[in-house]
Amino acid sequence: MKITLISPYPDIASLGIRIISSLLKQEGFITRLVFLPNITAEKSRKPQFVYLYDQMVVEELIEICGDSQLVGMSLMTNYFEGAVQITKAIKENLRIPIVWGGIHPTIRPEECLGHADIVCLGEGEEAMLELARKLNAGKSYHDIMNLWLKRDGCIIKNPLRPLIQDLDSLPFPDYDLESHYILEDDGIGPLDESLLQKALARGSISGYMNMVAYQTMATRGCPHSCTYCCNNTLRNLYRGQKYVRRRSVGNIIDELRQAKERFPVIQAFWFSDDSFFATSDKEIRKFSEIYRDKIGLPFFCLGSPTTINERKMGYLIEAGLHCIQMGVQTGSRRVSKEIYHRRISNQQVINAARIINTYRRELLPPLYDFILDNDYETEADILATLRLILKLRRPYRLQLFSLVLYPGTELYDQAKKDGIIYDDMDQIYRKRYHLRQKTYLNLIFSLVRNNLPTFVLRLLIDKKIVNMLNRKSLDKIYGPMFDLAGLMKKWFC
Repeated sequence: MKITLISPYPDIASLGIRIISSLLKQEGFITRLVFLPNITAEKSRKPQFVYLYDQMVVEELIEICGDSQLVGMSLMTNYFEGAVQITKAIKENLRIPIVWGGIHPTIRPEECLGHADIVCLGEGEEAMLELARKLNAGKSYHDIMNLWLKRDGCIIKNPLRPLIQDLDSLPFPDYDLESHYILEDDGIGPLDESLLQKALARGSISGYMNMVAYQTMATRGCPHSCTYCCNNTLRNLYRGQKYVRRRSVGNIIDELRQAKERFPVIQAFWFSDDSFFATSDKEIRKFSEIYRDKIGLPFFCLGSPTTINERKMGYLIEAGLHCIQMGVQTGSRRVSKEIYHRRISNQQVINAARIINTYRRELLPPLYDFILDNDYETEADILATLRLILKLRRPYRLQLFSLVLYPGTELYDQAKKDGIIYDDMDQIYRKRYHLRQKTYLNLIFSLVRNNLPTFVLRLLIDKKIVNMLNRKSLDKIYGPMFDLAGLMKKWFC
């Protein structure tokens, strides 16, 4: 039985379908992976993110899927329209069941069943393996846990199976390259080692580190439950179960060692866990010692202000930590506590940044994340965030995100109730989280990101200056100034 798994994401790590593919192969199934990074759409600076493919690409994909008995696709909310386009084309030309999985189908399964034949909620490994077995045996698959599907005009809503607690029981991601395909400028073609190197180098962290980085995860789940994040939804979905799970150190190292030996072009490793630091000092020390001895390449990871401490940083630096990202999001106590439900104080942020700054000679400037364009924020809240930034030691790099109120999150539900969200497609599905509103205060954030001197920042957030310049009537003049903000880096570096 042949199964084609499709990823529409710009980052070809696509751990979900890669692990599922490995699991299916262990059972003797033949899998084909197709990566469709729509680079043209990703680079578009249009406010609305309509993620569609050229007709030629769609036709090539149909041909690739032609001998499959099952097609699976992973998608997040921003890739919904592209998934609809692809699914419609396959169904019009081939008689193959199509299953959607990932965070968006988990959150909105009924909507997705308007397009896909089957929707997989939650973790998909065990459900997809059971589906493949039953299809291959010609048996009914209507009772498989985690799967929703239609029969006789009604939706069958099978219950969720428990979260996978033993992550070591899962195989490593499929990087065999055999029967792997990728979308490049001239269409879909076989993914060889040269194209893999090019795709890995295109990743955001690879670009920042200026290294070809292999991406993986050591954990599943997040210790926090922020109201704007999908982990907020998933925690509620799996209430009562252990949500944050971690692979053993030996299992992680084995994957990295195999990747390093298989692909000598790999120069670094990229842990995309929501909070790599969310474990004990002892576990971090154990990982660091083995990583240093067995792997020895630079690596990137994420940490939160409440999980970073001096001991963990020291161990990881000795192991080869080269770049770190930390979510700050806001400097407003009100927004942090009442709107985002983040139990993180500004002092904890400052302390974590101080610890990171201690290793500024060993690290690239850390990446600090902030959320802008929150309708629940006041001018005072935004200024509180800018004042917090004043207290962070340089060097650093700000990552600025326009708030997207994804369906299923607590903040989405509140915004829907308050009338802030009235058009999901335009305000969420098509919204680019890196295109921010062109306001005076957002301009200041952009200037700070480009190394605006501290004394100038203090002047620009002076109450009198803000009262004079932070007016909606003046927003139209700030648009061109956002383009000029990029020059600040050259002026002050």
